[in-house]
Amino acid sequence: MKKFAKYLSLLVIVISLFTIFATQSFAADGETQSVVIDGVGTFSYTVEDNEITITKFETNKTGITLNIPSEYEGMKITKIGDNAFKNLNSDALAKVVVPDTVTYIGKYAFSKKYDTVIILPDTLTYIDDYAFEYCYGLDNLVIPENAEYLGSYAFKFCTFETLEMKDQTGLKTGSFVFEKCSSSTDIVLGDFKDCDLGSLFGYSYFSNITFGDMENVTTRSLFWDSTVRNVTFGNMKNSTLGGNPFGVCYSLRNLTFGDVENLSLPSEAFTSCTNLNSVTFGNLKDVTIGSYAFQNCQKLTKVDFGTCENVSIKNYTFNKSGLTSITIPEGVKLGQYVFSECPNLETAIIHGTPLTQIEKRYSTTTGKLLSETEVYSEYLFQKCPALKEVVLSNYEIVYQYMFYNCTSLEKVTLGATKKIDKYGFKNCSSL
Repeated sequence: MKKFAKYLSLLVIVISLFTIFATQSFAADGETQSVVIDGVGTFSYTVEDNEITITKFETNKTGITLNIPSEYEGMKITKIGDNAFKNLNSDALAKVVVPDTVTYIGKYAFSKKYDTVIILPDTLTYIDDYAFEYCYGLDNLVIPENAEYLGSYAFKFCTFETLEMKDQTGLKTGSFVFEKCSSSTDIVLGDFKDCDLGSLFGYSYFSNITFGDMENVTTRSLFWDSTVRNVTFGNMKNSTLGGNPFGVCYSLRNLTFGDVENLSLPSEAFTSCTNLNSVTFGNLKDVTIGSYAFQNCQKLTKVDFGTCENVSIKNYTFNKSGLTSITIPEGVKLGQYVFSECPNLETAIIHGTPLTQIEKRYSTTTGKLLSETEVYSEYLFQKCPALKEVVLSNYEIVYQYMFYNCTSLEKVTLGATKKIDKYGFKNCSSL
């Protein structure tokens, strides 16, 4: 009988919230008003432009279920303000249901509501910094189309059953939005256009993430120090994966790009991805892969390219990687040391051409520019001890030390070669 009375009282609490909002008059624009709910607690709120913002809820009860109403006499409840539920005891709320009229969640609004079950609508377009940090009961999250802002650390330490992000135009994000977040299902994201995604998945615990298409998108250290294993990008155009997009991503296994136009992968983008196995590129146009991008990726055995137009692969890009074979299509220009010191590389088919770069020398004392020298694909395969067969179909020159210390090299097919520089095949003892 006591248990029945307790459940009945909770039901009365939920119903009473609707009753209070239906019977109280609201304050003038900008003025804060409090509503005391007998046996539950106190709500504070403001009204602006005929819309309601809940600014605070206080209670000394435990295990409350709150179904936040959606409107009052035509005035919609559209915002949950900064710190609105932050200062409650962690066991005060058993469950909160946010109505679909709400589009804005303020800073720290539900911070540290550890075990509270939080039901969110798919209408939220602005979620401010730390809004849901340490909310373990936030099971399902949908970011609707054309959201405006996802704040820094907004979902820190949240554990999702499902996470969905629909097509976005103009979205901006703060730092490490999903830090220490995990999900029991794969993450599938919509398309992004004119967005700044910052370090959206930095420090996250997600495993598999698939992006839709990207156009005019900027990121900075997108997956920094995350545990992501498999990432698939759709088609990309006029976008930037800035900073160190996959820095300290030791768990990364497979990386796939769709067709890409006008993209620069920064230097050292994947240097620390020591478990990366495969990289697949679609068709590439006006793309630069920066120096050292895949250096020391010792488990990287496979890199596939689609058709290429005006693609540059800079110095040391695959240096000391685990490649066993490589095919470079036409339309690719190769810098220096690109495949140097790859211990397992056995076969290389190169239809690309050398990348012309300017090497500048400066005085160590005055800093004055002393000289500028054109350099090409020198040392391209230097110290690849397992390399047995090479095809160079479009190289007019075999540059100096290009195959230095390739001691297993047995067969070289030269298509357009007119000159072999001194030391081009130095110490190729099997040739």
